[in-house]
Amino acid sequence: MLALSFGTAPVHAAQTAPKAATAPQDANAPAVKKSKTGICHAAGSSYYGRTLNFTPFATMAECVKSGGRLPKR
Repeated sequence: MLALSFGTAPVHAAQTAPKAATAPQDANAPAVKKSKTGICHAAGSSYYGRTLNFTPFATMAECVKSGGRLPKR
């Protein structure tokens, strides 16, 4: 058996494991953020932390009732 190495570095689990969605660290953070484009992002969702210009809501239902919509992803 012949093993060839083409200079690939070993891959460690820490490098390939997806980051888990986490709840907001601040206890006063809103449960749902409605972006200026009208998308409702729940705490722990992939875009929650990236949404900086938003209207806060206590629940997803309140956000949607205000005219927001659920994210497509």
